[in-house]
Amino acid sequence: MRLLLQTNAIDLSRVVDVEKMRVSGRDGRWWPAGFSLGPNGQQWMDGTAWLDPRSFRTWVWQLGALPLHVMAKLLQAEPTETIVPFVTAAAQAATTRFANSEYGCQYECFEGHTEEWVPTLRTFARAMRPYFEELDRRVVEKGREVDPVLRSTWMLLFRMAWDAEAADCPAEVRKRVLDAATEDVSRARSIFGSTPTDATDNADRFLQYLPHIERCCKLLAYHGGLWRCMKPLLLAFRALRTPALARDLRYWEEFADDPPPTPWNAIPGLLNTMFHAYAGREQRGDPDLEQLRARMATYLLERLTDRWSQKEREAAAANGQVRTDDDMTEPVPEWRYCMIRAVVDLRVNPDGKGHRALYWSSTHDPHPRVREAAKSASQSLRHHRGLPEGTSPRRAVMSALWWLKQAHMLGLGIQPDPDGAQRTRAKELTRTKEVERDDKPADGKP
Repeated sequence: MRLLLQTNAIDLSRVVDVEKMRVSGRDGRWWPAGFSLGPNGQQWMDGTAWLDPRSFRTWVWQLGALPLHVMAKLLQAEPTETIVPFVTAAAQAATTRFANSEYGCQYECFEGHTEEWVPTLRTFARAMRPYFEELDRRVVEKGREVDPVLRSTWMLLFRMAWDAEAADCPAEVRKRVLDAATEDVSRARSIFGSTPTDATDNADRFLQYLPHIERCCKLLAYHGGLWRCMKPLLLAFRALRTPALARDLRYWEEFADDPPPTPWNAIPGLLNTMFHAYAGREQRGDPDLEQLRARMATYLLERLTDRWSQKEREAAAANGQVRTDDDMTEPVPEWRYCMIRAVVDLRVNPDGKGHRALYWSSTHDPHPRVREAAKSASQSLRHHRGLPEGTSPRRAVMSALWWLKQAHMLGLGIQPDPDGAQRTRAKELTRTKEVERDDKPADGKP
């Protein structure tokens, strides 16, 4: 088989049933195809015979990357209507042959989970690169008019083409894909921020969009860093006008009498999941997560100020004008209070100037409770000495997120269950410790 392809003795496009390939790709199944032993011998789960020469999957299974490179020559001529199914079917053939685990494919991660798998996944990446490049050409050509399914598949193929060799990805390509993923997560806020009267319709729209949001978040975290993923999620969380948590601040199912509101609980769930999944990778270059904590603190501090221009501030100071909630960047006082508490728990003073923003808040915020919290926090940050010895940076981030979950509920007029909220916090911090332990490399010590 290999010799036939290498010598161009056969035309693979005439041997493989390309139309059947397109049909099989329409269901969107890019992940590995399972197989079973049937009455007619070993076969794939979709009924295709194990050694059927008309199946592209058979060629890739037997020969690896070579058939993928050969079939890629057809990409440019593939019609717009069938390019996504065609690429999806090719991707399934490739993942069936090269995936090192079902876990890796389920979470759209193609870097190789262990050292011995890295060369294999690099071969996979190079074989999938022409497929991504063709989709990239079409996405750029279409601009904002690109089909949403093509756009999502383009992002998936970017992961396949560049996860295993991320350092070699051209900067302009990475920027284009990251910007698109950020834009798509941000666009979801139009659903989150809709009025509660449209709740059922909004929930259905969100459920349809959720798989793409998850794909965008994974892409952003892996190729752009955790903050690139977390910031649009935090903005989406703030935009929600319906509860996304149980009264004890859970986003997961646990108690039948207090379930978290679905499907909105997916947003705080994604915040936690993405952080746990990628914190270890982030810590390879930043053990204390100082950059992530500083960016998160900066984001929170920026929302504590007002929306006035400098001239308006000078005029207000001259005539004694007092600010109202509507004048503030974050108009809800419960959010401002919890943001201040979150900044304190992050244990970082961005650029050594964060305490100044808190001092301003302590003298200008419209609410006395917020001013009092800001005054205390300003002193804490001013004498900032970093994380206390032995304190996990992941616990600092999770504690900050816990305060923002309280803000979400309080901002909607819902008082969280104090005991339940503390119980949830303890569970999340315990989970953080477990994941952190799992991420540590084996060193032979107990």
